[in-house]
Amino acid sequence: MSNPPGKDIFMKEGIDMTLKKKRKKKKASKMALRSTLEIPLILVLANNFLNQLGFVDFINSSVTWDEKQWKVSPGNLAKAIILATFSKVRAPLSRIKNAFEMIDTETLFGKGVLPEYLNDDALARALDRIGEENLESLFSTFALSMYIKFTIPMNRLHSDTTSISFYGDYEQCEDDEDGLQIVRGYNKDHKPECKQVVVGKIVNEHGLAIVNSTMNGNTSDIEWNQKALGLIKNLLGEKLNDTIYIADSKLINLPTLNILRDVNRPIQFISRCPDNFYKKVANKMITKAYVEDKWQEIGQVSNTKKASIYSTQEFTTDVEGKDLRFIVVKTSAGKLRAEREVLKQRKTLEEGITKLSKKTFVCEADAEEEWVRFQKEFKKNIHLSHREFEKTETPKRPRGNPGKNPLPPVIETTWKVLVTIDGLDAERLKQLEQGKECFVLITSVPENKLDQEQVLRQYKAQTVVEVQFHLLKQPALASVIFLKTPRRIDALVMLLNVSLLIRGLMQYKIRKSMQESQKELPRIGPNKGKLKSPTTNYLIEELGKSVLIRDVSGRYTYLFSNEYCALCATTFFQLLGVDMDDPF
Repeated sequence: MSNPPGKDIFMKEGIDMTLKKKRKKKKASKMALRSTLEIPLILVLANNFLNQLGFVDFINSSVTWDEKQWKVSPGNLAKAIILATFSKVRAPLSRIKNAFEMIDTETLFGKGVLPEYLNDDALARALDRIGEENLESLFSTFALSMYIKFTIPMNRLHSDTTSISFYGDYEQCEDDEDGLQIVRGYNKDHKPECKQVVVGKIVNEHGLAIVNSTMNGNTSDIEWNQKALGLIKNLLGEKLNDTIYIADSKLINLPTLNILRDVNRPIQFISRCPDNFYKKVANKMITKAYVEDKWQEIGQVSNTKKASIYSTQEFTTDVEGKDLRFIVVKTSAGKLRAEREVLKQRKTLEEGITKLSKKTFVCEADAEEEWVRFQKEFKKNIHLSHREFEKTETPKRPRGNPGKNPLPPVIETTWKVLVTIDGLDAERLKQLEQGKECFVLITSVPENKLDQEQVLRQYKAQTVVEVQFHLLKQPALASVIFLKTPRRIDALVMLLNVSLLIRGLMQYKIRKSMQESQKELPRIGPNKGKLKSPTTNYLIEELGKSVLIRDVSGRYTYLFSNEYCALCATTFFQLLGVDMDDPF
């Protein structure tokens, strides 16, 4: 957008005078401000990056629509949905137009666009048109353009899935249609009663997505990984030779391993080896590591105060005719986990003993049978126990007057099983401690490219994709979804992931600028401390009280609550490379 006429920017040097004038004229300007329109600064920035990437034109050129039939183009309606997610207000889709009341929608979406044009009917129609396209391809094409424009590295690919839950009834696709199925499946939010979709995502080392896929609610992680590998092969081509694919243990099974080790286009990977994979090779590696006892001390991987301390050992083993590296990782947190498990098993056993002690039996054989059943129930418990049978003889006399010649009492015999705990099974305790202390990483990356420590650090960086899922489930993003058709939900989730992409891009740009900056930055971190690894959420919070105002004459003015807010805004704009004189 060209420089708006008459724009006036209150920079740091003039903020004191500006604020004083504003305070003196507060009463006089109260009525005038009602006729002004504003744009929160976070929307200014989000809009700037969407414009840099040509998002509106990209959507308009990707979908089928007649310009004469639309007051607002599909691209601008899609942008409205994305910008609405940057608000802290929990705004359902049908109230997005309310979120833009008193907002300068003409500047954001084009001349003549009013908030009432962003109504639920228009938004739903845009989602219908977007949902007709190949959304996976649409998202990846847009994401790749971002990677190219901002020269973003892609050395690692982190992959994972999450579930997004829904309440209410939704139209379902026919059995012979290849459409999104909103059904019950394994719910990662612990809401088994809800229908859901599964979202698969692949991000780079900075958490910026390259692949996003919305799938049926009962899609398994194994299915996702096999699909994801096909997607990145087609998307990245030869570039895939320089990247490492990282995922959790569901990646590792023989069919998926064959895809990873495809002779024509192999994919280097790092994952956690499941306990039951290939003749329980992980347990064998752990046992071997304790026997050889040649641990390499790694230390802490994260910078948190209570971070675990790691040590590793590496082995190479043949799997289906090809060698793979297995790195046994021992963590200091494992001892605490083992201790908690011992206490848990003792408590469970004690509860079982208490329950058994209340039972009585009419013969020793019945007591013996119950003891056998008890042993089977707790056969995996690491505590040793032994039993004793307690025999009780109780005389039972007939009721009534015994008379002159009373009958002898009947002796009633009952049996109980008394169980006591006799310590711990040393071998089982050893296995438990080793199992809780250690996990095993499996990788095809050669040692001359990544050593043990580097493999561990890259695997632990898997949290970058988990952060994306946490953001996706925030109230302002996915939890407000309540739409009528799977197609609209599919399109909306894609747009929500574009929102995450823009958030991630801003965070990446700020941190990259901070690393490259030779100047000391102002103290605009938490509690006015140093700025360290700022997140987009922090950016949204700090810019929350600052707006860009357009008055009735078309004059643009930055309005800050105080000097500190002005300092935050100018610093973040500079770090993001956005010109405050022309932020559109």
